[in-house]
Amino acid sequence: MKGEEADHYDPKVHERRWYSHARTGDRAYFVKREGRECVRLDRPNEELIRPLGPEWKEDHETRPLNMSQLARICYAADQELCKALGERSLMKDWLSLRDEEMHAWMSGQGPTKGPKARRDAYMGLWEKLKGISR
Repeated sequence: MKGEEADHYDPKVHERRWYSHARTGDRAYFVKREGRECVRLDRPNEELIRPLGPEWKEDHETRPLNMSQLARICYAADQELCKALGERSLMKDWLSLRDEEMHAWMSGQGPTKGPKARRDAYMGLWEKLKGISR
C-alpha cells in the first residue's frame, strides 16, 4: 500500500485494511507508529493504537448484517425519503417505535402508512441488502 513505508502512516478511509481481534472481536485497521506495524481500534474520536500481533486476524470480507442492522438502515433511508416527500408526520426516531412497528421493519414488512413510494423504496433496499445479511 502506498505510504506504508513511512514511520507514521494513517490510510485514507477507502484504503484501510481491517482486522478483528481473535478473542475480543474488536475491529481495527492497519497503521504505522514510529515505524512499527500497529492497528487503530475503530472507535470514533479516540486514537487507541495496539501492536499488530498474531491475535489480530485480517478481515478479507465484510461481516454480514444482522436483521436489526438491516432494518435500521432501511428505516433511516425511509426517514430521509419522508423528509424529501414532505411527509414529516410519518417521521419518528427508531427507538420511539412500538415493538410491533420495529418487528415489521425487521421482518421484511416495512412501512404500512403513507405514500406507495415508501413501500417501494423499502422493498427495493430490503431485497438488495438482504443478500449481505444473515
